[in-house]
Amino acid sequence: MRAKALTMALFIVFVAIVLFAIPFGIYTSKYIVEKHEQYNVINALGIADRVDSNLDRNLPFSFSIFSRVLLQTEHPYDYAQVIMPDGGIYTYGKDITSKNYYIYRVSTLKGALVTTKTFQYATNNEIFWMWVIIFILSSAFASFTIALVFYVTHKFSVPLIYLAAQAEAVGAGAIRTQVQKSGIEEMDLVQEELSRTAEKIARRIAVEKQFASNASHQLRTPLTALCMRVEEIELISDSEDVKAEAAKCIEQIDRLTGIVEDLLNSARNKNITTQEAVFLYEIFDQQHKEWDLYFRKAKRDLIVIDETTSAALATKGYISQVIATLIENSLKYGDGTTTVDAYMSGSKGIIIDVSDEGEGISEDISSRVFEKYFSGHGS
Repeated sequence: MRAKALTMALFIVFVAIVLFAIPFGIYTSKYIVEKHEQYNVINALGIADRVDSNLDRNLPFSFSIFSRVLLQTEHPYDYAQVIMPDGGIYTYGKDITSKNYYIYRVSTLKGALVTTKTFQYATNNEIFWMWVIIFILSSAFASFTIALVFYVTHKFSVPLIYLAAQAEAVGAGAIRTQVQKSGIEEMDLVQEELSRTAEKIARRIAVEKQFASNASHQLRTPLTALCMRVEEIELISDSEDVKAEAAKCIEQIDRLTGIVEDLLNSARNKNITTQEAVFLYEIFDQQHKEWDLYFRKAKRDLIVIDETTSAALATKGYISQVIATLIENSLKYGDGTTTVDAYMSGSKGIIIDVSDEGEGISEDISSRVFEKYFSGHGS
């Protein structure tokens, strides 16, 4: 989400610069050029007015005309020339021979010719600093936008992470989940709905447990009574056929009792537990202590290897049960050394291998070994 938001923000900044900053800079540059050209015209016209004023009063030409105009306009020129009607030439400053200047000529009413020239240095300097300011403002706008994106995405991503963790906890069976409200209405509504869902799951589990408890009492007692009656028939009967049939009935009753026990155990095993950080070496040490003696009696070796570098988010009891079942199966049906090996898979996954040196799984059942309740040995 952050990457997409950042890409969109940078695109908006680019569009804003292209549509606003660059056109504004071009327009402002033209305005600065026109402004300085106008300054040059104003200077020429001011000198022309002074020259005509002196000619009207039959006053001789004075170089103070140049300085007075400069003081009045506050926009200095670099070179000025006045050609009087009688042919007299008066200049101010050093004539500009380069190409980077503004020039303006005006004839006065008395026949004098006034010329002013101004370097473009001040214009270029002003345009340069104008573009510098635009660049700084654009950079500040881009930085502010990126910072705003990081702030907003952080504000949204953190509650989303906690919300995902809460959803995962509810999915894993955690009934009570404590998550602080984010202040974002939509996310808080989802969080409240998750809490309500967790409470509904808790009620359903309570009903299932109650059902399992009731079924346990209601099914075991009749089956036990039935088994006792059949055993009594088997004992008091003199007929071999009756005894054989009674024995078969007892077997079926025992089988039915086992099925009921399996169903009840399956229902009870739906306990809701909370996942936690589990270090596999603790489980491996425990399993090795429990099974090492049995393997030695069978003249076999049990080796446990933990190559993980971090904890796993899981339910410790379930992992212990699964590993214990695999070790027991290896002891019963496998051969040679049994190895329990845990290693990292990528940056977030952990793989646990339980292997031995037996014949392995036959091809006729290899496609079904991961089906629920399937067993190649009938257990």
